[in-house]
Amino acid sequence: MAALHGYAQLVQNLDTDERTKGAAEALLQEVRNLSEMTTAFLNFAIHLGVLAIAITYYRVTTGVLYWAPSHLGWALLAVVQATALALGIALWTSVPAMQARDIRFTIGYVLGFWLFLTPVLYPLNIAPKYAWLLALNPMVAPVNAFKYGVLGIGGVSATEWIISGATTLTTLISGLWFFGRAEGDAADKV
Repeated sequence: MAALHGYAQLVQNLDTDERTKGAAEALLQEVRNLSEMTTAFLNFAIHLGVLAIAITYYRVTTGVLYWAPSHLGWALLAVVQATALALGIALWTSVPAMQARDIRFTIGYVLGFWLFLTPVLYPLNIAPKYAWLLALNPMVAPVNAFKYGVLGIGGVSATEWIISGATTLTTLISGLWFFGRAEGDAADKV
């Protein structure tokens, strides 16, 4: 990431045509956006460490291994999809956040509320009558897949993945489109 950042700055400072400078500036902005996600990835790594310690503790004290290494692919897919969704949301909210600083605080409250709509603390089968409504949440499939991939809890639903994948893809593509159109105007308005 640092190499891309350095390359973009080098190209931007060289005596090149405007198109190349514009491409370097766009690359530089994208690298900055991705580098801000580094904190979240570090936080995720710390949580994985805590999970590993908890799995080891329960293995030693109770003799039960809460670990499903044969399903780790699902956990990896869940992380990739959650990252893509987060990037799409970040692309949608970064330009408005430049103009109205309160957006970043509002996002914290919205994400806190969203946590209660995602089956993190409760299983999806707790309310089978409303399972279709909960499946509209794009984080249901990644959360359930991560639980299944790491701990072997629950299962993976094709319907949830189709809904979640379509929502994630739509959010990411429309976020890239919106960010590309709005970033130039937003910098002028700040």
